[in-house]
Amino acid sequence: IAADDYSTSRKIYEIAGVETKDVSIGFIRWMANITFFLGLGKMSQGWVSLGEYPIIVNNEKFKTATGWQPKYTTEEAFRDFLDSVK
Repeated sequence: IAADDYSTSRKIYEIAGVETKDVSIGFIRWMANITFFLGLGKMSQGWVSLGEYPIIVNNEKFKTATGWQPKYTTEEAFRDFLDSVK
């Protein structure tokens, strides 16, 4: 169950106050693999690839069956989550 919209990783980081830098995805994959294989990191390039694209959930079947409608956008829900853990 999710909001009807989606957000990007960059936008979520921005909302959380995390500074981001523009770095090529190839370099990030390369670094992830090196640190993973050296035992210095916990993620290989496969996990990096997951962050390249937004995760989009289709709620239509659930909404039709239950009449449920989301109350919040993805970004509103994330902001609410951040407020709850402060």
